Amino acid sequence: MGSLREPGVWGNFWPHHEAAVAKLIPDLEAEPEALAMILGGSLARGWGQADSDIDGHLVITEQAMAARMERDDLVYPRCEQHCDYEGGYVDLKAVSMSL
Repeated sequence: MGSLREPGVWGNFWPHHEAAVAKLIPDLEAEPEALAMILGGSLARGWGQADSDIDGHLVITEQAMAARMERDDLVYPRCEQHCDYEGGYVDLKAVSMSL
């Protein structure tokens, strides 16, 4: 997931959205199940507001996806602490390459 550090990947994000994702990246890089993060939602489409949440998908291994599906645990935890703007949060849903 080091490619997320390259310039120009942020689309139309505000600086505080970029900062939140930058804070999240080290946590995701430390997750052995994490393969990639795909940003989406209103910010990625250019429709977002300054107070928009950050939406995306966390691509995880097939084995991790099977375990998460069995637990009904498809939302990546620990994302709120990465946002320091009012009402901000990161909403990542787990997906695998086959789903």
